[in-house]
Amino acid sequence: MNANTDLKQIERKAWNIYFQDGFWDIYMGLFMIVIGMNILVDNEWYSWLMIAPIFLMILGKRFITTPRLGRVKFGIERQKKRLAVVIVIAIAVICDIVLVAFAANGTPLPTAVAAAVFGMSALLVFGSMAYFLDCRRFYLYGLLLGGAFSLEILLNDPLTSTAFFVCGAAVLIFGLALLIRFLRKYPKITNIS
Repeated sequence: MNANTDLKQIERKAWNIYFQDGFWDIYMGLFMIVIGMNILVDNEWYSWLMIAPIFLMILGKRFITTPRLGRVKFGIERQKKRLAVVIVIAIAVICDIVLVAFAANGTPLPTAVAAAVFGMSALLVFGSMAYFLDCRRFYLYGLLLGGAFSLEILLNDPLTSTAFFVCGAAVLIFGLALLIRFLRKYPKITNIS
């Protein structure tokens, strides 16, 4: 029983360390900034920039995190939690796409309803990430992104992009601070022959 409890605590510690490299935060910060740029410039080309933060996170995990922590295979319970997050995100994205499609086909939602739906969607996605991934700061990111979306829809003004820039910059700076601390705390593992 004790060995099993110790193993669970070790896995939880490894899981938490995995989120202390700052790459999720950097990704979310850049994502918010790109949304702000898209609103400000109103150019579809900027939508493609949303892919860049994903690649940055994947490359960062691959070339910075893994060489310092090693490869970790988490237990079935953690894998189920990851799957739950993916399902929640997929459902939220599908709902958002359906709402946008309705609006594009001449069935616009009342502004307050659209603001509430997109704000709640962001809260649901980030809240589920915070809950299932045991990373409480994601709750705050959900509030920031949901609030920025709601503000943009309600005011319908390009100047609301400032909210995305400010929130994104704050999250990005926090992520960079986490990354610097992570690099200092966990040196690269070198092969011992």
